[in-house]
Amino acid sequence: MNFLEERIVKDGIIKEGNVLKVDNFLNHQMDISLFEQMGEEFKKRFAGKEINKILTIEASGIAAATIIAQYFDVPVLFAKKAKSQNLDGDLFTSVVRSYTYGKDYTITVSKKFLSEEDHVLIIDDFLAVGSAMKGLIDVCNQAGATIEGISIMVEKGFQEGGKYLRENGYNLHSLAIIESMEDGKITLEELHRFTNDPVRIGKVFYWDTFRLFHELKQGLKKAAAKNIPIQSLAIDTWGVDYGLLDADGNLIGNPINYRDDRTIGVIEASDKLVPLSEQYERTGIQFMNFNTVYQMQADKMMRPEILEKAKTLLFMPDLFVYFLTGKKICEYTIASTGQLLDAKKRDFDYEYLEKMGVRTDLLQPLTMPGTIVGDLLPEIVEETGLSGVKVIAVGEHDTASAFCGCPLEDENAAALSCGTWSLLGMEVDEPVLTKDAFEYNYTNEGGVEGKIRLLKNINGLWVMQNLRRNWCEFEYEVGFPDIIKASREAARQDFIIDPNDPRFTAPYNMMKEVIAYCEETGQGTPEGLGEIAMAIYNGLTQEYGKTVRNLEVISGKTISCLNMVGGGIQDQLLCELTAKAIQKPVVAGPIEGSVLGNILMQLKALGHIQDRIEGRKIVKASFEQKIHQPK
Repeated sequence: MNFLEERIVKDGIIKEGNVLKVDNFLNHQMDISLFEQMGEEFKKRFAGKEINKILTIEASGIAAATIIAQYFDVPVLFAKKAKSQNLDGDLFTSVVRSYTYGKDYTITVSKKFLSEEDHVLIIDDFLAVGSAMKGLIDVCNQAGATIEGISIMVEKGFQEGGKYLRENGYNLHSLAIIESMEDGKITLEELHRFTNDPVRIGKVFYWDTFRLFHELKQGLKKAAAKNIPIQSLAIDTWGVDYGLLDADGNLIGNPINYRDDRTIGVIEASDKLVPLSEQYERTGIQFMNFNTVYQMQADKMMRPEILEKAKTLLFMPDLFVYFLTGKKICEYTIASTGQLLDAKKRDFDYEYLEKMGVRTDLLQPLTMPGTIVGDLLPEIVEETGLSGVKVIAVGEHDTASAFCGCPLEDENAAALSCGTWSLLGMEVDEPVLTKDAFEYNYTNEGGVEGKIRLLKNINGLWVMQNLRRNWCEFEYEVGFPDIIKASREAARQDFIIDPNDPRFTAPYNMMKEVIAYCEETGQGTPEGLGEIAMAIYNGLTQEYGKTVRNLEVISGKTISCLNMVGGGIQDQLLCELTAKAIQKPVVAGPIEGSVLGNILMQLKALGHIQDRIEGRKIVKASFEQKIHQPK
């Protein structure tokens, strides 16, 4: 524990509303000797950096920045929260949300004090959701100044600000990180994060299943090392994909990634077995070539030797549950993604599956979310050091968990889980199997507590993620803040793609595909990062708008607002354009929707909460949300 952490433990006070009071030594009454210690520490941490200016925001950051600046021998510049009559000339401005006071401020910095020649160290006392930091970063970007680092006295590690800054490449140093504050609310601490990259071998896309399981166990080891009394764990993943086990319970080959092209044309061929209209009437699932029923047909044609050896099919989260417990289950929400279930009966449609040529003997009986599956295998306990832990079946499809954890504003609110995929829809009591739902190609997937998720799958931030990857490979290194800035400054703002076009599913070069699409559709050639990115932004948000309008038609409800969860809510521009496209308020937050929904069903299974409604109230009280009004 460093000097600041020790002082917080000694003199800090936690107040109702998840508020940490440090006003007796940090931001009301100030301990100057403590500030001097911080100055010495930050000087060490940023040694070698070419810093010629310190930037902060009024009011609480000024005192600290002034004292700390003595150790860098540079001037202090602070952003004002209101335009001063004495502040002459042109100004850099940015809007900052104060969650403490529930209002927006326009911060200003005079252009004569900040330029592209400046190398800036940003300083502030607290970092929570990061709104002030984003405003100061925006001001620096407008000026063309270089941000050498960000120094924070106290970071609330259970809120999103620090994660956002680190993931976007900023050199962030926080003297004290508060992981949780007990106030009857949910707090999150990330112990282990790892990528989930498909592996292309030849022309086939596989999942690196055993590496994923290895990383999962690393997370369990880290949990055990913290000596926290862990009661349970649960797993959620993407939908449709599966592993096949032989008679001895061994995995046969590696599961294939849903973006693999082996299922192209299978939907059309299946119409001869069961007419598409009948398929939809039975299952209510959106037609996508990677649905499990079509993957199993493709396996029958292309991997018959593997399918013949198979004795059990397990969806991906169930496969990991099996690795952990030795128990074979088939959780309802994940199974519902595969186009295998009777939507009304909420069980496998065996008659339909036999017509489709699917081996029903591979399927396990359905397990409902909130069921305790069992204990960790002895070898898992020995390897990880984690004992006495129950493994629980939750909404194992990550979107089912995201919808569960989304603090919906009211019963007519829609939800958007915005990540690699965009899943936009609403909870309903019964599946909607109408002609309109069929023609609009909406899906009726299983939700927790008997709900149906009436939604649309849209190819989401996958397109933007791959644009960034390609730009870093072929042009120069960029982060998402760079993409947002370039998009706002793009000369042409009207380029647009169809994000659901198959060419964007798994291209080798997303940048070239976006340009080619615009050229082939007569829009001209987007130039530079900003115009290419705007084509993606416009494509995604226009699709959101169409999806909301069609959802109102098929549900018979007037949607009140759109609740957004997932990593996409960190993109201010995406949220703004979404509100504009749907012409309804967008309520953004929290980021970790799937994690929270997963946790809520664990809490219910263990008897700590009654239902998801109670859980959502806890989520809403635990995490900040930002409202974007349509313009």
